[in-house]
Amino acid sequence: EEKDIVRSALSALGGYWGVSRLFFAEANETQDRLLVSGQRMEEPFGGYAATVPLQQLGGSAWWRSYACGDLAVDDARDDRALPDALGGDTARSYAVQTLERADGSRVTLTVVADVLRVFRQSDLQLLSALLARVWPFVERARSEEGLEVELKALKALLLERERSGRTPPALDDALARITAELDLRHRLYETILSGTPDLIYVFELEHRFIYANAALLDAWNRSLRGGIGKTFLD
Repeated sequence: EEKDIVRSALSALGGYWGVSRLFFAEANETQDRLLVSGQRMEEPFGGYAATVPLQQLGGSAWWRSYACGDLAVDDARDDRALPDALGGDTARSYAVQTLERADGSRVTLTVVADVLRVFRQSDLQLLSALLARVWPFVERARSEEGLEVELKALKALLLERERSGRTPPALDDALARITAELDLRHRLYETILSGTPDLIYVFELEHRFIYANAALLDAWNRSLRGGIGKTFLD
């Protein structure tokens, strides 16, 4: 689940760095809200999620400045870029890294320390790498949860059709949404698998390849068409 992915990633980084809190944030500017998923490494320990009105934080102008990437503040006592609602009232130092998504929106990963800490360029690079690796899995979890809800709704509509002998008007809409969700899920998986340097493949019972990611195809010096249907011996 999404919350498990967030908790595992943030807890690991928080324990490694010894910081007080960490959180992902993503803005929906059209709905004027910021979605926050975080982990506290101090009392009260645990995960948390919040939705904060964007205007309360400074609006779209604040978000674009905050989500610019490679942001590190060593002494936050005179800095107001991190609002109190996000932990700015207790922060002594913090760092923010940004991931720009395919649709142009951005998600940030923020690390907050309640003691003076100097975040080096290597720390920002680590934040960037973690964000780039973890967030696609968050989106995949959301996609799977959404698909599960749609499939349950479709099952109910099919039962209704079976009992009444009529096709409910909502059935076509449900089928269209599920088809779109499956297409999005396929593209998301392909993005994740194509972006990793690891060699990933899937073969069927006769040991013929039905999938090979870009890293493996490059190692073979083959195209996808030239690899699919082949065996290891081929």
